[in-house]
Amino acid sequence: MASTLPFSVQSPTRATRRCVQGVRRRLWIHHAQTPNFKIVPGSKTYREDFQRSLFCAAPLGEGWGIRLTWAVAYGCIPVVFRSRVRQFWDDRLTYTDFAVLVSKAEIPYLDRVLGNVTLHERERLRDGLAKYHRLFLWGTCQPPSCSRLAPD
Repeated sequence: MASTLPFSVQSPTRATRRCVQGVRRRLWIHHAQTPNFKIVPGSKTYREDFQRSLFCAAPLGEGWGIRLTWAVAYGCIPVVFRSRVRQFWDDRLTYTDFAVLVSKAEIPYLDRVLGNVTLHERERLRDGLAKYHRLFLWGTCQPPSCSRLAPD
């Protein structure tokens, strides 16, 4: 399984930058051509992209951003971009138990940051996904997403 980071990148308009704090735009600028990253204007295989990926971008959108929930639902380790906005449930759980946290300043080096996540660390993060996924998913968890919550 490739260390891919799929997400949809829209045109970097003023509204897009405001909604996502410029994260998607910076990811596009620095990683549109990075091997094993899938960064596209849109994708008909968005669900499958999340299911096949080790890491998935979880930038803020309007509110907390739906991509965090999608990553958790598909068993993909979320990459959360730190900001002054508090994360969903952050008073109840430790995000480092199931997600990779990066700053906007680290975006140019994201391929190295993710490449340095060891197998042991990925197993620990997957254990965290299995532990906390119910906080993000209120319905019945159906395969194949639940099967991805097991360690590598």
